[in-house]
Amino acid sequence: YTNAIFNTHDISILIAIRYTNALINTHIIHIIIAICYTNTVVNTHIISIIIAIRYTNAIINTHIINIIITISYTNTIVHTHIIRIIITICYTNTIFNTGITSIVITIRYINTIVNTHIISIIITICY
Repeated sequence: YTNAIFNTHDISILIAIRYTNALINTHIIHIIIAICYTNTVVNTHIISIIIAIRYTNAIINTHIINIIITISYTNTIVHTHIIRIIITICYTNTIFNTGITSIVITIRYINTIVNTHIISIIITICY
């Protein structure tokens, strides 16, 4: 009887230990699953953040390239206009200078004719 009681106690202790172990193992498995799941979620978030950053960088880089192209294009247009203005000014100055030169030549020619007439009149008077 005593042995039966001892054996019963031993069996109940063994059952209790095994049950506890089963509970502990279940808890450990739950904890491992929870950690794995959390890690998966965290890794997914990190991956999505990295993708978002790369996408944003791609957009920013595209915008920067567009801005650079726009600035270069604007500069080209401005330089073209400046060159046209310079050519126009040079051309106008050439025409203006040509006009002045022709006026000076005309005046000199008229003066030469007048002087020649005056000289011929003086020679005639003297003669």
